Amino acid sequence: MKVSSESSLTDRTLIYSWVLVSDFLPYSQALHKKIDEIPGTADSAIGYIYIDHEAGISLKIEHLCRNQSSPGTEASLISLENLASLRFRYNTLTKLSLKLLATKCIQRLGLAPAPDWVRYYDPPDLQIIREFTWLDPFRAPGFFDDVMAILPGKDKDVPEIVWVRLFRYYPDTNWFKGILLNEPFRDYGIHRNDIINVQTVGKPGEMSLVASRCEIDPHFATDQGR
Repeated sequence: MKVSSESSLTDRTLIYSWVLVSDFLPYSQALHKKIDEIPGTADSAIGYIYIDHEAGISLKIEHLCRNQSSPGTEASLISLENLASLRFRYNTLTKLSLKLLATKCIQRLGLAPAPDWVRYYDPPDLQIIREFTWLDPFRAPGFFDDVMAILPGKDKDVPEIVWVRLFRYYPDTNWFKGILLNEPFRDYGIHRNDIINVQTVGKPGEMSLVASRCEIDPHFATDQGR
């Protein structure tokens, strides 16, 4: 990942953060050709990084500005709110030159701690799952809600690795529910896009996530459209 002033930015460091994009000029110039109100000279942008449950870690550009060594002042910001909706998905945003904005800088620029729209992407069930730092080694790069789990082998078959998009956690049993993202090679009685259980097995440092079939009430709602 290209960064400015920061040696490394992990996925957990990136999420729920305001960032300065210091190499935004080519995008501003391209936008200016389509939208006159967007200045083609804005060499930097300020955006917020959030988690889209299906599209993964994403960056929404909120303001444009000119920058040398700092984002400038509040008066120099150009809001995109009524001009364009511009989002970068993980594979693209990791190629940008990003710098996390400190709290004092966020306050000086008159920005809220987080944009109001973020709440639509952060429902309570997913908040709980996203706060589990112990899940981080199992998460897919860029897709914070997707984890790697094991399907136990049948008879002499070796276990199989699958990816599961978690959407609910049950603290009383320490189980998760999620959507199976890939088709297993063997017949486990489950298929891609099925709802399955994910259980934690083992002690800290030696933990695994084990996937299994679950019987679902036909009226069960996953809230995937929320």
